[in-house]
Amino acid sequence: MTDEIVVQQSGDPARDPDHGIRLKVGAFGPWQANAYLVWDGRSADALVLDPGMGAAASLMEQVASNGLRLHLVANSHGHIDHIFDNAPLVRASGAPLAIHPDDAYRLEGKNNYGFEIEPIVASRDLNEGEQVRIGDLVFDVLHTPGHSEG
Repeated sequence: MTDEIVVQQSGDPARDPDHGIRLKVGAFGPWQANAYLVWDGRSADALVLDPGMGAAASLMEQVASNGLRLHLVANSHGHIDHIFDNAPLVRASGAPLAIHPDDAYRLEGKNNYGFEIEPIVASRDLNEGEQVRIGDLVFDVLHTPGHSEG
């Protein structure tokens, strides 16, 4: 995974150096798809976006080494290079899984380009207009079908 990327939000970094969004990115699997570990620097609350093939162990190592609490595993869409390690990551972390409902069928483990994935059911839908809160961070959900249904 990359070195930590820090994006300072509003506030004075000299007075509150932990404030802001933290991000680590890693490329995994045969497609080298990016998986993202995102967290609130102040609360250490975190989410993972798109845990592709082989990402779970590295992501959990980063969660532990940074003292984070993983609150959500989310998928930007349901293609195999973004969902492959959902089940192992959810099992290891206890975090819920979220995906747009139009792509949720892809989590069933069928028709994944010849690869078998461990089936899993999302515990949360990501719908247009919703917000995802992780610590002090707020992310808006945008539905942008085209590359996939969800």
